[in-house]
Amino acid sequence: MALLAPQHIGWSSPLAQAVAEAILRAQTGVPVDLGRHRVIVPSSFASRLIQEELAKQAPDGVLLPVFQTPTDFLNFGDKNTQAASSADALMAWIEVLQATDRSTLPHLFPNGKQGEFTFEESKRLAETLFELRDELGGSAQGLDFAGVAALPKNPEKPRWDDLATLESGYREVLTRRGLKDHNDLRSELARGNDKPEGVTHIWLVGLT
Repeated sequence: MALLAPQHIGWSSPLAQAVAEAILRAQTGVPVDLGRHRVIVPSSFASRLIQEELAKQAPDGVLLPVFQTPTDFLNFGDKNTQAASSADALMAWIEVLQATDRSTLPHLFPNGKQGEFTFEESKRLAETLFELRDELGGSAQGLDFAGVAALPKNPEKPRWDDLATLESGYREVLTRRGLKDHNDLRSELARGNDKPEGVTHIWLVGLT
């Protein structure tokens, strides 16, 4: 999707008012038809304010766009690819951990303890790994374990390499089940050129 130059609206007027002006500036027709537009906003409260301003500034009527938070917008790919639920992801992690001899990951489990994990051990560690991947996936870089391992001058690269090994097994389990990790899916959508069907304009609203 082609990107237009950012529009900096300044601080001279309220954000919602300035955003509405910017969206309406290039529109023609009566009523103004914004039905094929998506407006990505920080919160549902922001969407309400902008909707009110659009109605005020289009006295001959306006067909409102769809307002979404970034998370909701990036989830549009769920309709085409089955995203793993939290329960799906946790069960996949548990399956991988129960099939893993911890002695094969010496940098992650340096105490020399051998053998596979019990279910309870797998469950506790699965929850930790799930939360850690969510934190990394929500960062500006959208990293996974392998991505962290590849960072230059990473002082704990061997440990992250071990985590990346588990991560690879986790993805294989999801693939066998016809699922995709939700962070992986969002990352693909954010970096790709796809957009929701029927959408012609996407506005990203935020404060610098």
